[in-house]
Amino acid sequence: MKVVLAVVFSIGSVSAAFADYAAVDKRVRTEPLDYRIAFCSRLSDGNILPTHAFVIYTRAAPGQSADFMLATGWAPAAGKKFTTSAVVGAFSEEILTDRSQNCLPVLVNSEAWQAALDSARAVDFEEVFEGDIDQLAERFSVYRLLEDDCITFVQFIAGKIGLKVPDRGAKRPVDYIPELAKANGA
Repeated sequence: MKVVLAVVFSIGSVSAAFADYAAVDKRVRTEPLDYRIAFCSRLSDGNILPTHAFVIYTRAAPGQSADFMLATGWAPAAGKKFTTSAVVGAFSEEILTDRSQNCLPVLVNSEAWQAALDSARAVDFEEVFEGDIDQLAERFSVYRLLEDDCITFVQFIAGKIGLKVPDRGAKRPVDYIPELAKANGA
């Protein structure tokens, strides 16, 4: 599966973004920094549909604001917010202050955090806006709703860090993240 990076954010405090579910603790030892991967969903641009899921990686000294934050997501290219056909996947700038956002935070050790982050960074992606989808699919990741989309991306990263990954069915992202939280005891 190919993954698309979103954007790096400079932040002050991230605690509000992770207030919806109790943190799942997958750490096996203490470390000088806290490593967190949050699985999030939100409404799109304040509308009910479509909805979106994405992953946020943070690193911070205990009790301090994050010194690193990266939001990664998987979305259709060319500014398309919703599509039922295959389109080229694209960078998705994530909205981290959206009031509809809810997140499942997972505490992990540094090597699990780095491995998940490296998986998200694995693709050297160039955004493409136009072209024949069959030809483009040979060179670029193709976004397909219910097959290879933002929930598929969340499932991929969740599996990388050892979370129980429930079947997605035809759930919307705002319905899937609570299922992921429930499956993992949050």
